[in-house]
Amino acid sequence: MPLDVAVRTELRQVAFAAGDDALASALFPMPTSWRTDDYRLFCTDRRVRTSELARRVSEASNESLENGALDPLTGASEEMEREIEEWTREQFFRELKAWRQANPNVHYEP
Repeated sequence: MPLDVAVRTELRQVAFAAGDDALASALFPMPTSWRTDDYRLFCTDRRVRTSELARRVSEASNESLENGALDPLTGASEEMEREIEEWTREQFFRELKAWRQANPNVHYEP
């Protein structure tokens, strides 16, 4: 019998708060794929949120290279990489904040 969403959410919080990542991951495996606009999942699973942000940063760096903003031989300088990451992070969390404002009853895992 599947767990009630509220019970599952509470169990996830307890499992991850306990600090035993191996146990928490065994009980609640990280999804292997998700949509780029699955904000509910980004709110409820910080591992997915972190992975999605890393994917977006990588994609933004690749797009900068493809669009000629970066030298194909040397890539991005450390400063440029920081700027790309910062901009991408701001955009991602702005999207997430807007979604959360429209869906205030969804639990957010910090």
